[in-house]
Amino acid sequence: MKQDNSEIAALKVIDKSLFLNQDQDYQDLDSLPPLATVATVKPSMKLWHRRLGHLSYENVQKTASLTQGMHVDGMSVPLFAFCRSCTLGQSIRTVSRTPQTRASWNFETIHIDVISPITPTGFNGSKWSLVITDDYSWCRWIYDFKQKNEALQVLMNFVQEAKTQYNRDVKVIRLDNGNEYGGSKLLEFLKERGSKLEPTVPYTPKQDGVSKRTIRTLLERVRLMHFDTGVPKSLWPELMKGMIYIMNRTATQSLDFTPIEQFYNNLNKPPSKPSMDHIRVLGCKAYVYIQKQRQVQSQKFGPRVEEGYLVGFEGNHIYRIWIPERRKVVQSSTVTFDENDDSYLDLYELDATTITTGTIDEDQDQNQVQHQDVEESIAPSVQSQEVPTATLAPITRTTRNRQAYDYKKVNQFGLMTIPLVQTFVA
Repeated sequence: MKQDNSEIAALKVIDKSLFLNQDQDYQDLDSLPPLATVATVKPSMKLWHRRLGHLSYENVQKTASLTQGMHVDGMSVPLFAFCRSCTLGQSIRTVSRTPQTRASWNFETIHIDVISPITPTGFNGSKWSLVITDDYSWCRWIYDFKQKNEALQVLMNFVQEAKTQYNRDVKVIRLDNGNEYGGSKLLEFLKERGSKLEPTVPYTPKQDGVSKRTIRTLLERVRLMHFDTGVPKSLWPELMKGMIYIMNRTATQSLDFTPIEQFYNNLNKPPSKPSMDHIRVLGCKAYVYIQKQRQVQSQKFGPRVEEGYLVGFEGNHIYRIWIPERRKVVQSSTVTFDENDDSYLDLYELDATTITTGTIDEDQDQNQVQHQDVEESIAPSVQSQEVPTATLAPITRTTRNRQAYDYKKVNQFGLMTIPLVQTFVA
């Protein structure tokens, strides 16, 4: 508003304060309403949210009730209160708590994940593993391979095996966005069979928690078997398969049956509970009977068994045994197990003793150095004095005559007597 070649800004009263009202252009002073007639406007909740350092709306309400002078226009929290600054500076990852829908039959949905390179390399040269979990029965399968790009071929073979062996088509495959699955090759393979791919959002492993939980449980149990039996770590390809065999026959919280029973019940087969009488401690000492055809006929006093480790199961009475001397896994049904062998613990005790001794020596050395520093700081004059050394007496040979012992003496029982400590003439 201009008057007398001067620029005058219109004013209005807001919360007992004068503010410039730049939204309206007054042409003269007559059109400016009196200050007394201007309505008092209270700051909004959003304005107080900004004034208080982007405090949450709930705490803005609480602060208004605990303090004085906060006049808020409406104490209700806005329904759609969007703050761009809060979005830019306070965004966090959200986790969905909605449970996923379970599958209704075998192979309707399978969860797939690849275990990263495992150290040490397996005895067969494998470094990678592919774990498959059926969403309906919770049955698991595991395959090991040497190169990462072999995962695609392993997955394609499994889909074909499900069709050939069980007459079931894989409907949905849920996996992460890893490049080890072949990308367009996998999509083309699934398109030919009418299957669907459900990849998770990048860097969001929680969306496929089934695979992550399966891998975690599997690795934990194989690690425990190593600590329990001392089985070599390089046997992990066989040990993982053996542990999957056991996990498919043990109870879970999400099922009323074991996974293997749930799986076969869905195939319209007669229900039967899995047998567990052949299960032995995975990784324990095993003694495999050498068949007559392999025995050396000339070695009449040679052993009739080979010593090894139990690394897996095949069927109810066929075991997979690792023979260290032959560096080979053999199958046998005539095996004797030693599930209580703990000879490997001597190595752990030796290592623990060595580590403990080294720690004690370091502590003793450190204490000696500290004690020496204290003595030098307290009494340097005493430390500088020479300490007289004691005169050692010379060692001389005795002049007492000794008689040689007569070994021909016998006692009353007719036995020759030999002293515990023999003395001879010097």
